[in-house]
Amino acid sequence: MSKRLPYRFGRRFRRAMILACVALSGATHSAPTARASLLDESTATDASANSPQRLRIDAVLATDPPLRVVGILESHSDVGLAVSTPDGVRDLTWEQLTPTSAYTIKSRLIDRERATDWLHLGRWAWSNGLDRQARSALAQARRLDRSLGSEVDAILASPIGSKHARTDAPATTTTPQTTSPGRPMAFLPATPEEQAAALERARKMQREINENLSIDLIELNSDHFIIFTDWDKREHTWLIEQCENAYRIVANQFNLSPRDNIFVGRLPMFMFSRQTDFIRYANEYDGVPAGESVAGYFSGRTDGLGHMAMWKPRPETSGDGARREAERRWGRVLVHEFVHAFVARYRTNGFIPRWLNEGLAEYIAHGVIPENNYFQIPREVAFAERDISILFDSNFMPGGGYYPVMMSMVKLLIEGKPKAFLPYFNDIKDGMDPEDALRKHYGVGHVDFEIAWRDWAKKLK
Repeated sequence: MSKRLPYRFGRRFRRAMILACVALSGATHSAPTARASLLDESTATDASANSPQRLRIDAVLATDPPLRVVGILESHSDVGLAVSTPDGVRDLTWEQLTPTSAYTIKSRLIDRERATDWLHLGRWAWSNGLDRQARSALAQARRLDRSLGSEVDAILASPIGSKHARTDAPATTTTPQTTSPGRPMAFLPATPEEQAAALERARKMQREINENLSIDLIELNSDHFIIFTDWDKREHTWLIEQCENAYRIVANQFNLSPRDNIFVGRLPMFMFSRQTDFIRYANEYDGVPAGESVAGYFSGRTDGLGHMAMWKPRPETSGDGARREAERRWGRVLVHEFVHAFVARYRTNGFIPRWLNEGLAEYIAHGVIPENNYFQIPREVAFAERDISILFDSNFMPGGGYYPVMMSMVKLLIEGKPKAFLPYFNDIKDGMDPEDALRKHYGVGHVDFEIAWRDWAKKLK
């Protein structure tokens, strides 16, 4: 009998963590229509447009020697793709493929009549050193939409192989920096001294926790995380991979490169094996009244620092079904809470209204790991004509029953008018009054938005 890990996460969840939802700047999920002042009906698409195309894939891995993965495409995203092979499903990230192979596959997956798809493909090719392919894709983008000419020119004016149009020069002040007038940075880079101090603060917390709670959290490091955990050491590599997958998923939502590090140093994450240790830590160190229903949280500060804390849920019963359910719960919490950590550092350390923050975290988490009958509560609230205006009060702490409602509000903004959401979100992070930002980008205030949401939510499936 082979020896199994004490708690091993399954293939289905690993695949779910690779597949991200559509970026916030141009989501194309299908959505019911609503008032024309809020929804851009010209951007609505049929749900089948986002279903996986049944294509034969011949992928070449960037290994020495190069290896091939041949099969049928199951699904794909900005992060990677899943390929059904005779030996089972292979989960691949684009970075695992040779640039030429990745470009060939990507070019078969885009909407060839959409100029922005060609623009994104050309940008990707240029940043990966594919001169001929990039120029071809960008030329097609320009032919389909002349208004994209300036963006095409900006890409071609940047050094090939560079992450052009990214403003990641070091910052020396605490306000958003710019490389050109009116172009704020995507985050506030930390100085080496700030990074070192943040990491030492996290390690000091680790030492205190180990001593005071009599547990043995060890340190793991990755590109974006410093993880303190007492998980079985055979699970450490997998744990790091899932945290980094979460980073890639969320970074892509905000049109940032996963290679960028938005955090001060790295994000501290306290990942407990036992729920009892998690609850003690939450109450004694973070002042979070965590009961048995709390699976994890992000604890942030106004200076941009913060940390995550979670525990690993155990299957309630034996069997693969119970294990998969535990995996889903853990994975959904990981993505949801990480969105909060990412948003806290995105652009500025500015405040985001609670309904928008929680709604966005649920939207992204649901896109990765969906729940059945998720929109039942929003439909019931909409049909009952219940007042949801209290959600716009940031002093109000909504309970768990409000989370699907807040998510559906964000879903309406993202999917109803895809190109408006990220500029709207950016304005709020840069200090604009949230209702003023809503009027600027969607043409409605809170009252009219609630009316439009109620009409729209009744049609959610």
